Amino acid sequence: MNKKMAEKTRIIADGRERFESTPEFASKVAEIKKNVKDRYSLILMSERSWIKRLMIRIKLNIEIERRIAELSSYRNLHLNWK
Repeated sequence: MNKKMAEKTRIIADGRERFESTPEFASKVAEIKKNVKDRYSLILMSERSWIKRLMIRIKLNIEIERRIAELSSYRNLHLNWK
């Protein structure tokens, strides 16, 4: 098996942990965090009540975790033959 073929299939061989340690995954996680924080930033800045700000921050963190979980789910670990 040549080196290029082995590199393409390394995600399947080692599973989810290997996929989550790749730079592509890290960049997508950073993008998700940025998008969600940008979406909630105006709401957080305009809210005066600290209790509501706390609830918004909790929602923000839950949404980030949900999106990361969708990104790293087992159904996304498939082999791309290109």
